[in-house]
Amino acid sequence: MEVEKIKDLKIIFLSSFPPRFCGIADFCQNTIEAIYKVNRDVDVKVIAIDEPNAPERNYPSIVKWKLLQEDLESYQKTALWINHSGGDVLFVEHEYGIFGGFDGIFICELLSKVKIPKVVFLHSLPVLKTAKKRKFRLEIVKKIAQNSQKLLVPSSLAKKVLIQELKIPQNKVELVRHGGFALPFVEKKDREKLKKKYHLDKKFVILTYGLITQSKGIDFAIEAISTLKKDFPNIFYLVLGRPHPIHAQEKDKYYFASLQKKVKNLKLQKNIKFIPKFLPQEVISDYLLLCDILLLPYLTHAQISSGVLANGMCAGCCIVSTPFPYAKELLTSQRGFFIEFKNYFSIVQILEKLIKNPELIEKTRRNAYHFARSFTWEEMAKKCLKICYEIKKGFRKSSF
Repeated sequence: MEVEKIKDLKIIFLSSFPPRFCGIADFCQNTIEAIYKVNRDVDVKVIAIDEPNAPERNYPSIVKWKLLQEDLESYQKTALWINHSGGDVLFVEHEYGIFGGFDGIFICELLSKVKIPKVVFLHSLPVLKTAKKRKFRLEIVKKIAQNSQKLLVPSSLAKKVLIQELKIPQNKVELVRHGGFALPFVEKKDREKLKKKYHLDKKFVILTYGLITQSKGIDFAIEAISTLKKDFPNIFYLVLGRPHPIHAQEKDKYYFASLQKKVKNLKLQKNIKFIPKFLPQEVISDYLLLCDILLLPYLTHAQISSGVLANGMCAGCCIVSTPFPYAKELLTSQRGFFIEFKNYFSIVQILEKLIKNPELIEKTRRNAYHFARSFTWEEMAKKCLKICYEIKKGFRKSSF
C-alpha cells in the first residue's frame, strides 16, 4: 500500500523529545515532522523520557506521557498506559544512555509488558569486537529483539552483527538510513552569495557542527588549520555548537575552553570562529550549503549513525571524515574523503589537496547529493510508515 493512502495507523513514539537538547530528541521530532509531510492522516503521539533532575519542560501537545528514566515503576506504568492508549504500534528510539538501569536495561521491562507491536530503532550498537561492555550491551539487544516485531538499524554493519552474530531472524531486521533535510543543490556561484550573507565571502570555509565533546576531535582540526593558514590565508574554520548540556563526561567540561585557548595561543582568531549556541535548522542548513568542506574529525571508531553526516550529504557537502563505520558505508565511491584518527597532518594533506582542486570538490558534492536522495527525512519517514503499517496488519492476523 502507498504510504500516502494509509489512514488508520496510530503510532506512539518513545524517545527523548524537544525542548530537551539531545540528538535522539531531534531525530524523533524530525521523523514525526516528515511523517506529517508525507501523510497527515497518521495519528502520532509521543512519550517523552525525562532524565533524573530534569528541568520542568514545556513539551508540545503531541507529548501525552512522560517516562522517568531511572524509575523502574515508571516503566511499568508507562507500559500500562501504552496498552490502554489505543495505539497500533510503539516506535522506540533506542540509545543505551537515554534509558534507565545499567546501560539502559530498564527498557526490556517495558517492552516485555507492552501488548501492541513494537518497532525499535537502534541508534547505536557495539559493532566492533573491541567495544567496551560489548557482551552486556549485545545481551540487552537480544532481549529487545525477543520482545519486538522489528529492529531498524542505520548501517549495514549493524544489520550484519544482528543477523550473523546475534542470530536475529533476517526478516526482523531492516536497514533504514538516518534521515537528512531535503535541501536544494547549490552551485558554486550561489554558495558564494550565501557566504556573503554571513560575511564569509572570499573565504574557504570548513565547517564542523554539533554538540561539542572531546570525541569530536576538533583539537586535531585546529592544529591542521594552524599549518594550512601559512599557504592558504583565506582558510576559515567554523565550529557550530556548544558543549553537551547534560551528558558531558568530567573530562569534557573543560574541553571547549581548551579549544578556545588553543585558538588564541596559535593566533588563529582570524581563521577560526566558534558559534557556541543552538541555531535554528534554517541557519544550519545555510552553513551546510555555503561551506566548501564539512569536516568530521571524530575519534569514535564504532559509530553506526550520524545526523551530521546525513544532513551534510543531503545538502551536497564535500565531506572529509575519519573512517568510522557509518562514514565508511556512505562516503565510498567518490562521495567523500577519509582522514586518519587523531592525525592532524592527515587532515592537512586532504584539505590541501581539495583546496588546490576545486573541481574535485564539486564532483564529490554532486556524487554525495545524488546518493543522499534515498534517505532524506521524507524518504526515511515513508519507510518507517510502511514498516509500521505492515507490522500492524501482520500483528492483527497473528492475534486470531
